Amino acid sequence: MAHNLDWVISVDDHIIEPTNVWTDRMPAKFMDDAPRLVTKNGNEAWLFGGKRRSVFGLTAAAGKGTDELSIDPIPYAEMAESCYNSVARLKDMDRDNCLVTGTFPSFPGLAGQILSEHPDKAFALACIQAYNDFVLDEWCGADKGRFIAMIIVPLWDMKLAVQEAERCKRKGAHAICFPERPASIHDGSGKPLPCLHDANGYWGPLLSFAAEAGMPLTVHVGASADVDTTSPAAPLHVVSTIVRHIAPQKVTMDWLYSGWFVRLPKLKVCLSEGGIGWIPSLLDMCDHHWTMSYDYIKKAGAIQFNPDFNVDKVEAVKSTGSFQPFSVDEQIPRDMKPSEMFRRNMFGCFLQEFGAKTIHDIGADNIMLECDFPHSDSPWPNTVKKAKAVLAHCTEEERYKIFQGTAIKVFNLEPTSIADAEKHKAMSQAQAA
Repeated sequence: MAHNLDWVISVDDHIIEPTNVWTDRMPAKFMDDAPRLVTKNGNEAWLFGGKRRSVFGLTAAAGKGTDELSIDPIPYAEMAESCYNSVARLKDMDRDNCLVTGTFPSFPGLAGQILSEHPDKAFALACIQAYNDFVLDEWCGADKGRFIAMIIVPLWDMKLAVQEAERCKRKGAHAICFPERPASIHDGSGKPLPCLHDANGYWGPLLSFAAEAGMPLTVHVGASADVDTTSPAAPLHVVSTIVRHIAPQKVTMDWLYSGWFVRLPKLKVCLSEGGIGWIPSLLDMCDHHWTMSYDYIKKAGAIQFNPDFNVDKVEAVKSTGSFQPFSVDEQIPRDMKPSEMFRRNMFGCFLQEFGAKTIHDIGADNIMLECDFPHSDSPWPNTVKKAKAVLAHCTEEERYKIFQGTAIKVFNLEPTSIADAEKHKAMSQAQAA
């Protein structure tokens, strides 16, 4: 079967939130404290919880040349309208032959963590629901067949998280934004949220719902409340490289050894903007370690790393029998290698140039394409052209899966037909002329 490879699905783009997201949707009792854009000394910033957060130029760079890029704050008047308006976004998607886009939040944090950390939990929940209603009703409302609806949930309460995910699923949500290092985020009182390996299975209700509802978790690099670096003095290049290359590996190992994929075999986790070049070598290492260490780790139990590690403490833990092997009550079977779990449950996403040579080692069923619009590293408006170039060594079927097929399967999409997208593009071009 021949495939139309002139259009792609991007599973990682971004919304620069319109200024009225919360002021138009928050309950009256919360309106005075709702997130809003303010101007001080000529600089625009979002005001929330007494703190100001600017929109930086690199995150709203669509249409700008490299000589115009800057890490300085950028006012909305200097952004392309498609950064914050989904009707305009469709026109820029047409220019790029982007059939469907998945869009992450910006101001709330890539997993909504800034909202979840507010100490007033009723207010925080209202902020989260207002954002999700904006995404589902207005942003995706421009053409529901061309958007992957990604939502955020209250991270401090799993009952509320499931209720919000259920509500949004009924309204058409496709995926849930999830933090890369949950324990870096606090619950609003300063107490860190549990990690994936929490002995009480804190995240279980949300993960169970996501698995059964067919809603992937989209884990975007940088979706934490801290910066992953080597030291406070490390230059920006070190931080950027760790975020893009090292952090996704840490996230992957966290999930593969957490036991959640044994308990929830239908759970899907997408490594948004994490690249793919590192995947084969990491899986090789994980499989080797698994084979070599399975027996002695099982005997020792789930002993966590401790800088004060000593034999007496190890013996005390073993003698009490208080730790279960691994992180959840099910043991990870010896014959289920980490690489097998990855290929069943995890999906790499990449910005074309990086790691394309490894595609045959990973498999096109686990790889999706990104554009990262409107960020400074986006190939827009040349995504299709560049993707065809870097994937020239792939078969037509592999290219189709990476361009469209894997995303359709992972996110359970019913995208607008390419024929209809081409009609919309023609109308947009005629109007522009």
